[in-house]
Amino acid sequence: MLKTFKFLAIASTIVAASSANAVAFNPIAITETYNELTHIGSYSVTNHSGDEVFAFALGNNVATDASTTYRNHWSAITLTEAEWNKGVYLGGNYINLEGGIGFNTSEVPFQNAFPGYTKANVYSMIDDTNILPGETTGYEFFYNATLPASPFLVMFNSGGVSAGQATVVPLPNALVLFATGLMGFIGYKRKA
Repeated sequence: MLKTFKFLAIASTIVAASSANAVAFNPIAITETYNELTHIGSYSVTNHSGDEVFAFALGNNVATDASTTYRNHWSAITLTEAEWNKGVYLGGNYINLEGGIGFNTSEVPFQNAFPGYTKANVYSMIDDTNILPGETTGYEFFYNATLPASPFLVMFNSGGVSAGQATVVPLPNALVLFATGLMGFIGYKRKA
């Protein structure tokens, strides 16, 4: 019985290790904070790639608007699926399919980038202030919505794109959890 247990433990360790190695590394990480009370969210982009990011978009069916209050020289817009597929030009040094400069959203069909969604918040550089390799922007990209929902598409200057899913941090819940834990810790210290 003990030998069987050891075999299962070793086998499960090998499977777990091989599964971990199979996970693809995403060169972009987007973290999203969302305030459930005000319905305001914000994004922070971390560029782990060797290329500059000049635009990105995140799916959100219930978004009402997007803004870049603290990111100078970037624009923001919320597009419906029809508007995206019709084509909106995003700046940058990206060489597009027609051989011109910039990215047209119609190059990637909306449902390929955001399956199951009908809207996306789109952020793009307008004056050569790309998100540089190794840079983390902080929460400089904002939106209003009743819920977060965030598959993303990122456009690089080299012409590549990257897709992924943002990590969502609900602000009030995180603060309540932290405050509860802190109060419990203080109460424990008083008893001791």
